[in-house]
Amino acid sequence: MPFAAYPSAVVYKTPGKKSKGNAVTHLIWGDWIKELGPREGDWLKVRARRKIGWIHKKDLQENRLLELDFVDIGQGDSCLVSTPEGRLFLVDAGEGDNLYRFLRWRFDRSKEPLVLESAIISHPDKDHFGGLKYLVDEKKISFSSLFHNGIVERSGRNSLGTVIKQED
Repeated sequence: MPFAAYPSAVVYKTPGKKSKGNAVTHLIWGDWIKELGPREGDWLKVRARRKIGWIHKKDLQENRLLELDFVDIGQGDSCLVSTPEGRLFLVDAGEGDNLYRFLRWRFDRSKEPLVLESAIISHPDKDHFGGLKYLVDEKKISFSSLFHNGIVERSGRNSLGTVIKQED
């Protein structure tokens, strides 16, 4: 699978015509591109960012990049790390469904399952882990492991469940 070359690439409606009016979508460095075939000279028919069109072979590269996608999750950010080998790591998930909606958009969840290598929770405030609920509830999203520091807030707004008082 080829990727968009540095610094950016454009997918066009028709091959051989590099004009603004012929543009279908603008890609950033490292965007995934699926070659659909056929080729017309140095032009390839492709699908990228849910659009179909033509791209010149000089605007492609074979090497995948390390990607860091920072996602606005309401209060703060979540980070999706995609390695060149295709492994996915998630740092924090927010409190609402912002990250879930981003993942559905980014990986087109209506088609294939998304397997995350790990989810990492930076600290135990609900605005960092609450959004995991949406990922766990989605049958097409899974992760192999979950890492956190072992500290959990157990009372107030950030509760993980029923508060149990312990006697000394």
